[in-house]
Amino acid sequence: MATPDEVVVLHYKNSQQSERFRSGNPDLMKQIGAFNKKHLIEFTYFSAGADR
Repeated sequence: MATPDEVVVLHYKNSQQSERFRSGNPDLMKQIGAFNKKHLIEFTYFSAGADR
């Protein structure tokens, strides 16, 4: 992966919270997809979790 121009970090308390957000906001998720398609040349999604 080339050096990114921008990095955005989203934080959720747990994976269930992130799934609720995504499934509860289908219109927003479509808008994000449309933005990515129109404005970005490339994008990479990384997912990470911590076990405590």
